[in-house]
Amino acid sequence: MADLPVGHSVAAVLAEGLTRTQIVQYAGASGDFNALHTDEVYARQVRRLPGVIAHGMLTMGMTGRLVADALGVENLRRSAAGSSHRCGPATR
Repeated sequence: MADLPVGHSVAAVLAEGLTRTQIVQYAGASGDFNALHTDEVYARQVRRLPGVIAHGMLTMGMTGRLVADALGVENLRRSAAGSSHRCGPATR
């Protein structure tokens, strides 16, 4: 671990093909039914987004899994994260 330089970054695809259905399923699991995550019309017309977006905690969980897999969970003592981009369903 000591050989990683400060500012080291990794680019990775965390959820190729994330679907709107999966986002809505996560809403059910988390209890967060905010219209940003479940209502396409609201997201587009009211919030002026390209469509529904994934929950921040869903994307943070995916990111945490990437970090734990890359570094080894035994090497982690704590984790903190922030969000700078929105994540929505795949458009393919």
